Amino acid sequence: MATPIEELKRHSLESLPERDLLFLVKAFADQRTDYERIRELVLGDVDIIGMFVESDRVFQTLMDQRTAVHNISPYLFFTLLLRRTFRDLEERPELLGSAVESANRRSPTIPWNEDRMRRLLGDRQLVSYLANMISAFSRSPRMFQVADGDEQLHYYLVDLVQHCQESDPVRRFWIYCHIGNYTLFLTGLFPEFIEHRYKVLGRPVDENYYIDFGKTYYGLASDHPLSRRSELDTVFTQLSSGFEIVKLFLNYMAQRYLRHAGSN
Repeated sequence: MATPIEELKRHSLESLPERDLLFLVKAFADQRTDYERIRELVLGDVDIIGMFVESDRVFQTLMDQRTAVHNISPYLFFTLLLRRTFRDLEERPELLGSAVESANRRSPTIPWNEDRMRRLLGDRQLVSYLANMISAFSRSPRMFQVADGDEQLHYYLVDLVQHCQESDPVRRFWIYCHIGNYTLFLTGLFPEFIEHRYKVLGRPVDENYYIDFGKTYYGLASDHPLSRRSELDTVFTQLSSGFEIVKLFLNYMAQRYLRHAGSN
């Protein structure tokens, strides 16, 4: 089994599998027939592949074809959705402004503005991390495991904190990452689940509880010695300081595209 860090860095645009590249090539160069030749030419070229990912034709193909999501990797699927969501927000300044106001209500150390938000959400390493994380957590029961294949499942943050206190430094780092990812996955993609538990079922924790945990534990992950060694310290710092922004970004993506994809 891959370690959590290997899992979070497993996929990238430079190393897309053959089926992903063929999907991009066929959707982008839809008037051509020499798809295999084009695939071989662009293999590993992140600039050209990035152009494919940003293409309106590619995204429209993804939205039009009901079977497309089954023919590509989850990593590419979520990369396409994340990159499109960023474009949507750039084209709708009222949404960016609303997100800035929402983030600044929590009185961050450095106030957010639209330019800072664009830099955060447009960071390719961050987007790749999110695509890897969402892909992993979408597999049941991965979101309840500190590492893929763990027999012990953790359904509550307090249990993870207790487990963290009993763990060695490496495992502790993995738990820091997991708590950050778990809270972001829930608040970003399933905020209605948290709201239902809080307002209808009377559970004592609301969304702010998860946000505070996520910011704190991404911060702990960024400060851990293994963070720099894994080349993820910058990503964890971004996720700690910008947790609310990324959460709102994922809220928008889930509402506009995942609900749409699931209803087709």
